[in-house]
Amino acid sequence: MKSLNEGMQEINETFTEALQAGDAGTLSRVYAENALLMVPNAEVVRGRRDIEKFYQDVLGLGFHDHVYERIALEERADLGYEAAQFTMLTKNEQGEVIETRGKHLLILKYIDGRWWVHIDIWNNSPSRSV
Repeated sequence: MKSLNEGMQEINETFTEALQAGDAGTLSRVYAENALLMVPNAEVVRGRRDIEKFYQDVLGLGFHDHVYERIALEERADLGYEAAQFTMLTKNEQGEVIETRGKHLLILKYIDGRWWVHIDIWNNSPSRSV
């Protein structure tokens, strides 16, 4: 069984590369089939297919940088979690670069030989122009 740390390295690499490439299909493949995505100011997104649709819409905002800093990582048998802070850069309608900072909590499950994001929750700190 891969450690949660190894699984998170793979998930974060895939997520960051897909985010920067604007590839919602690849990005959604880090999520379990029945995953939940809980983001600010939106309804709960249920299942990998709807998570992919969510990211197709979101990626149109022009994400071009994503950095995160892990705060905590814990593994217990086939469950684990990661808490982290993140910074993302996007452009608003006027073309200004906006820095979005926030926190996320991932609940992960080990299924069929790999770690999957089962529940993804994030919230934002106040944004500011860069």
